Amino acid sequence: MKELHIVAGVSCAGKSTYIEQLVPEVDNVIFAHQLSSQTSPDLKSDTVLHYNLLKELRAQAREEGWSFQHDRALVAYLSRWDRIRCTLLVAETSIILKRARARKYIETMGGVNVENYPNKKWVDILCGVPQSYIVPRWLLFADQLNFKVNIYDTSNTNYNGVSRSQIDLNKYNSI
Repeated sequence: MKELHIVAGVSCAGKSTYIEQLVPEVDNVIFAHQLSSQTSPDLKSDTVLHYNLLKELRAQAREEGWSFQHDRALVAYLSRWDRIRCTLLVAETSIILKRARARKYIETMGGVNVENYPNKKWVDILCGVPQSYIVPRWLLFADQLNFKVNIYDTSNTNYNGVSRSQIDLNKYNSI
């Protein structure tokens, strides 16, 4: 049975750190930008999909009715798996913004630094689309596709579990 583990969150939620530190046995990490509706990476057991919830952010993402179903490449890729589970990472907005302002590289997985991180762009996006807006849409998407989501707060290194009802707390809204 082919199982996919999605590690999802907004930019600077801690997806790469989580994968490096807490899922070290996985050799096959796919980044969302590698997905395409025409071709997708091969299905290998023990695959982790590193998914930025703001990947498909366009003007319509703020419109009523927008959902992750609009990410056709993601939907096509997920349809190929027997089982899907998700680790959703959230953090206090002030901490995410602090991380975004300080970040130097797009990805550092495997110790490889890849190009400069566009701090201003991501700070603007993170301020404009609060987690309390985007996360419930991800949870609805997970419900529609019937995959389990475990939510963790990465505001500190304890990775405390968060219930669905806590997502709307003010600490996950933009400043």
